[in-house]
Amino acid sequence: MNIQQEAIKLKGKWITTTFKEAKEGSVKSLIDEIVIDAVKGFVFYGIAVHDHKDTFRYFVGYPSIDGTVILPQGNYYAVKKPKDAEQAYLKIKKMNLPIKPLFEGNPNYDALPVKIEVYRDTGLNSELIEILIPLQ
Repeated sequence: MNIQQEAIKLKGKWITTTFKEAKEGSVKSLIDEIVIDAVKGFVFYGIAVHDHKDTFRYFVGYPSIDGTVILPQGNYYAVKKPKDAEQAYLKIKKMNLPIKPLFEGNPNYDALPVKIEVYRDTGLNSELIEILIPLQ
């Protein structure tokens, strides 16, 4: 479903990682670092930017008035409470949506060059509560 999203300032950390490193836990380690002291119910964002051939950038952060990463106001395609993120991304790719690149880089390395995932910390793990894809 298409939604209008307000601008959000996020405070957190970027990493550049390979797909192999991500499978081995680089993204999970970053998430653990950011949410280590989080209270149950804490909402945070994971942003994957696929703009390089063999690597991608991943950001983990939380809404903060002094955040430096900004998700701009605009139109987004949203999937609420996806049961399977991979299946959701496959469906979105087939829709041929007009994707809006949000960050510098060449968006031609992936049909979905920017993937935004919203999580809620449940105390024991993190629950994916929404996927956002920026639209032109």
